[in-house]
Amino acid sequence: MQIAQAMRLAAEHSCELYRDTDSGDWVVASISYDSDACSLSDAKLLEIDAKAFLADYIPDRF
Repeated sequence: MQIAQAMRLAAEHSCELYRDTDSGDWVVASISYDSDACSLSDAKLLEIDAKAFLADYIPDRF
């Protein structure tokens, strides 16, 4: 999955995707609901598809 696609999918699900300057990982954080953020490496982001990204990295709203 490319970064732009991951950013778009995150935004569509009320989340943001940004680079953590300390670790270098990508962080997925919810914007409009309370949920813990999660992170993934460049390699992992490039290896997964959209379905896996949504299932594994977009936080549940409920």
